[in-house]
Amino acid sequence: MNHEKTIPEMMTSRIKRYGGKILLQHKDGWSWKQITWLDFEKTIKDIACFLMGLGFAPGTAAIIVSGSRTESLFAEFAVYLLGGITIPIDDNDDLEKIIKIARDSKSRFMFVAKESTLKELSNKVHEVPSLHKIVTFTDMSIGEDERVIPFKGLLKFGSMKRKMLEDELARKAEGVLPGSTAAVFYNFDSELKKERKEITHEDLIKALKAGSEKLLFITEEDQAFSHLPYVSPYERFINYLGIYMGNRISIAETRDNFFEDILEVKPTVIYETHNGIENVCSKALSNPGKGTISHRLKNALGGRAKHILVDSLPRREIINLFSSSGVSLTEVPELAGL
Repeated sequence: MNHEKTIPEMMTSRIKRYGGKILLQHKDGWSWKQITWLDFEKTIKDIACFLMGLGFAPGTAAIIVSGSRTESLFAEFAVYLLGGITIPIDDNDDLEKIIKIARDSKSRFMFVAKESTLKELSNKVHEVPSLHKIVTFTDMSIGEDERVIPFKGLLKFGSMKRKMLEDELARKAEGVLPGSTAAVFYNFDSELKKERKEITHEDLIKALKAGSEKLLFITEEDQAFSHLPYVSPYERFINYLGIYMGNRISIAETRDNFFEDILEVKPTVIYETHNGIENVCSKALSNPGKGTISHRLKNALGGRAKHILVDSLPRREIINLFSSSGVSLTEVPELAGL
């Protein structure tokens, strides 16, 4: 697996290796839906074929206004297959920032998670003349605006185009170069002056490889859980690390989806941030429930967690609390520092 230099190469290798094994779990109504590696391949290819049918070319930028969730993961990997560039944006960011980024990047495609963002965007979409399609992760539309298509509709149309476009898609994926830009992150100061950080396929693969090499205590049988609502290189790419390592990943849209009694989701590995893990610890300590602090902390993580991966380590007393609960914390600076 060490020969991989791009995300499409990584995906091809993992799908050949794992095939019908479960890769993802996500909340679907009252239950958790299981998605195999082959399901993942089909979905990202359906999305890629839909985009390609609309003229998505290598180097095209796609904005993804969403926290980390299964749909955003699908969209990102589809864009990578086409040699495109993902631009992740926090879906809590204000509309002015989203518009500025869309105009600066001349993006033709945008994926949107929140209905509220889509509603706000409907009044401003004319300010981004380059924008060709908006894909919504909900079933909501904007009046008669034909630029808006629900995610389910995208998959349907993309599936219809796959037979016709699959060979071309394979050529595009094989043509992605290690030095090609994979993702761009925007930062703004108080006056909305922007900074851009570009991350290439080579940067990303090297970071995933380096991160995995120090996590040899995590095996393919481990199951990971995350709820990461914000956007940073660590929060965006930590689930990629699970894919790189062949773990089963559970992605929740809210932390309320994560309870000790969920039979389908019993994670042994938690992906969190410095701030997130301090909040988990604070909540467990203030909970007047039964049992010792260690017991309450363990339960707050689902009962079976053994390892927590974070962007930076919290205070020593928090590390000690988790250690006393039988849970280790490991920093992943390779991703945080991208």
